[in-house]
Amino acid sequence: MKLTTRRSRRTAIGAIAAVGLAALATGIGAGPASAAAVAGTLSATSGPSGGLNTLTMTTTAAKFFTGTLVSFQYKATATTACSAAYSAAVAVTSTAGIVLATPKILSSTKVAITVPSTVALQGSATSANWLVCVYPGSNTTTSLLSASAAYSIAAKPTLAVSPIAPASGPALGGGTVTVTGTNFITGLTAKIGSVALTGITVASGTTFTATVPPQAAGSAMSLSVTTTGGTATKAAAYTYTNGIIVTPNTTPTATAATDLDIQGVGFSGLDFAGAVSGGVFKTDGTAPADAGAHVFIVQGDYDSTDNSSAKTLAEAGECVNVLVVSDTELICTLNTADKYNQSGDPAIADGVYTITVVNDGQVDAVVNNVDYSESIISSGSTFTVAPY
Repeated sequence: MKLTTRRSRRTAIGAIAAVGLAALATGIGAGPASAAAVAGTLSATSGPSGGLNTLTMTTTAAKFFTGTLVSFQYKATATTACSAAYSAAVAVTSTAGIVLATPKILSSTKVAITVPSTVALQGSATSANWLVCVYPGSNTTTSLLSASAAYSIAAKPTLAVSPIAPASGPALGGGTVTVTGTNFITGLTAKIGSVALTGITVASGTTFTATVPPQAAGSAMSLSVTTTGGTATKAAAYTYTNGIIVTPNTTPTATAATDLDIQGVGFSGLDFAGAVSGGVFKTDGTAPADAGAHVFIVQGDYDSTDNSSAKTLAEAGECVNVLVVSDTELICTLNTADKYNQSGDPAIADGVYTITVVNDGQVDAVVNNVDYSESIISSGSTFTVAPY
């Protein structure tokens, strides 16, 4: 009787152990197939049509095990979800499709996936929505959904030969431009040089409008447009001109002090230490030394290139006591009664002028291999000295 009892206990213990080992083996090899699916987090929620980029998916609970199965499933509508059980591949069309992918298990909560080339747009579509669906284990007939995440694709944008109009504008920015190309979608970003355009409005797949950011004038800058499908870049697409805005743009005849507020870009990098406000004059005492930055009033387009030891087209006077408020604004005082702020100087004659900011006022000055750097007034077009 005792022998029979002992044998029964041993048999029961063995059966329990076998069940436990089987359960453990199932957990290690396939994962909890019956556990509720969770939302996965992708390293990128969008990418180019045609795939070949690599994503990672992470989860808050252990979902990835040896034999994990992954598929990309076309999201036909907003309510389309991953199939509850694993499904074989289905040819991709504009309304359906299942593409299988081979994952690399990094941990029980992280997997790497290379997007197959067949995760691609169909027909004339410029974007499409997909789902990344994960099923544990290698049994394709019993694996239930373990984790999922939304993923979208788009065609890579292109830019026209002349992609932006107008192709130039004042350094102060603020103007509206139209960009042309293909495969533009809502949510795209764009830059001129390294500075982002703002106020982007996508009118169609081939055009969008945007506001130009301020940047210092110089050589033509690149234009780049980025969507979920990639980035298109066109070199030397947009040029900033040395435009400034002057307020006010007129002053009475023979006025000792008119304060001008000048807006532009790049003022903080200019050295006004040698300007008239420093009291430095040429040896003959008739005009100020022009080394360094200045704010000149000129009857025409200022030209400092040498002409018989004199400027080809020199300043008619100077706006002195320059105060740089910021990189985009400065304030100075114009004395039309005494053009160089020195007793005995002639007054600035009545007429139409241009206010010009230069980075070096010396005769035939060379700065950064450029003869001189000047700006042209961009609002009101001129500066007027007249009796009133």
